[in-house]
Amino acid sequence: MVEAMAAVSFVSAVAGLIDISCRVVNRLNGFHSATQEVPDAFRHIKAQVPIAIDSLRRTQADALAGGVDLETQNALKPTMEGCKSVIQRMDKILGKILPVETDSFWKKTTKVIRSLRQEREIEIAAAGAAPLLSRSNST
Repeated sequence: MVEAMAAVSFVSAVAGLIDISCRVVNRLNGFHSATQEVPDAFRHIKAQVPIAIDSLRRTQADALAGGVDLETQNALKPTMEGCKSVIQRMDKILGKILPVETDSFWKKTTKVIRSLRQEREIEIAAAGAAPLLSRSNST
């Protein structure tokens, strides 16, 4: 019973991480299609997150099929929590700095200026994500 509850908790955590990762990728893809350019700090993330999502989906399917034991789940949790924290931070930054189609000219201009001021924060988030993403991609 305990293992079943742990498996459900693990699968739920994986699903949450997949969801927020997909949101980040969609934001970056939307920005890329609108401007043909992604901020340098996010290029690595744009390339790595889809690979991590694929890996997470396979891990989730394995867990649902009972192929991920409790020890492995416990070993993966710190990496998943770290990834989720970093990706949530990136999602928040992207929400502040990436313009969307419905933004007014002034709002888009404000976001461009804000992105220039937050470049360092973007680099820190991207640097923090890189080792976590490479770890999640090796699962």
